[in-house]
Amino acid sequence: MRRRLIDALEDAIWAEGLAAELRKAHGAEAESYCDGLIQTHTRRDPEWERLQDVRRALRWV
Repeated sequence: MRRRLIDALEDAIWAEGLAAELRKAHGAEAESYCDGLIQTHTRRDPEWERLQDVRRALRWV
């Protein structure tokens, strides 16, 4: 249980950091850019879920 919590926190920190970088690099177009990245992955791909986390983090950065 503790390891899963640590993993979840690390994923959230990673997502927030990448969202901030996307926002800096692409400004208002960051959501569209992230959506394009998401479309290059399938739901079975582990990166798909991580990119979904980044997309949600974009709302806050």
